[in-house]
Amino acid sequence: MSVEDLKTALANYEDILTFELVGEVIKIIPKDFIPKPKWEAINEQVKQLNGRYVGGIKERHWTVKRETRQVPQQTAKGNELVLDAIDLLEKALTKLREAGY
Repeated sequence: MSVEDLKTALANYEDILTFELVGEVIKIIPKDFIPKPKWEAINEQVKQLNGRYVGGIKERHWTVKRETRQVPQQTAKGNELVLDAIDLLEKALTKLREAGY
């Protein structure tokens, strides 16, 4: 697994994540707060790559060990539908908050 492999696997989230090679692991670090539905989608993909989430007070990130293995195939259409649904939910929540709910 290389940084480029991870960027490809998480291409839908590349704008909200940074990738760092640290020894034998690759750290996937959120650039900012990630809404729960997106966080869960990223976390599930990282788990499929045998990675894990590391939560702490000062630093929160995912790690994936560097190894030689194939990146699971993903359907672009399925990913697009999930992202569209997340965006609609975020817009609905924003409108509810603005309305005082």
